[in-house]
Amino acid sequence: MASLPMQPSSVRGRRNIPAFEDGDTTVMLRRLPLDLGTQALLEILDQVAPRLYDLVYVPFDRRRKVHIALAWVNFTTPETARQSASTLSQLLSSDPEWNVEVRPANVQGRDANLAYFIARFGTTALAKPHAPLVFANGSAVADRLAFVRRTVSPSLLREAADLVAAERPVQSRNGCTRRAQGFIWRPSASAAPEDQHWQLPSNTATGLAGNTGNGWNWRLLPPGESNRQYSPYAGPGQDASAFAVSDNRDITGVVFSL
Repeated sequence: MASLPMQPSSVRGRRNIPAFEDGDTTVMLRRLPLDLGTQALLEILDQVAPRLYDLVYVPFDRRRKVHIALAWVNFTTPETARQSASTLSQLLSSDPEWNVEVRPANVQGRDANLAYFIARFGTTALAKPHAPLVFANGSAVADRLAFVRRTVSPSLLREAADLVAAERPVQSRNGCTRRAQGFIWRPSASAAPEDQHWQLPSNTATGLAGNTGNGWNWRLLPPGESNRQYSPYAGPGQDASAFAVSDNRDITGVVFSL
């Protein structure tokens, strides 16, 4: 990877960044060098906003054994996100061979991004090497599943599953299958009644099945059950097994290896 200067260039890199909405904390990086991995990005972030981010996700294509030139970072405050986006835009464009784009992410917030990840890939993907890194008080969270059980609500998961369903991919003229883009998700701050008592299942391997028509349906087990949890409900006349897909596919059937 080309060496990266740790000081922003005053000549190159002054790009227009799309406007942040009030409360936005998540930044998306596009067209990153394919050999810029998670550790390299963490080193950059520690120069830009040390201990002021709580989620970093650098997707990795396991089949091609390469990063896919994208990354998401959630900062701890909206002001830090805006300032860091500006600095990153300058810093990551200082190399003339790079053409990195920095912009507000379509999915905003640490917990919303975790919910979206689970909705696409399932809870078991949280334990894989290239899952999103989560930080609390500046330190990496070792047990991501336990963390999301405390912070990600079923109503948030339902919204995430609906978004994934809305992004259901279509086949382009050249035969490539791509997920629909351009959806913006800023979750509502209000909690739903179902959020009070629940437990996130730990063995969902392939994400949550969303439905663009009826949304994601949840069933709360009776209060007497020792392990209270939400589970997908297929609905009358529907077989829940129809939602099953292979382990390296997201819920819409697009191959996306972790």
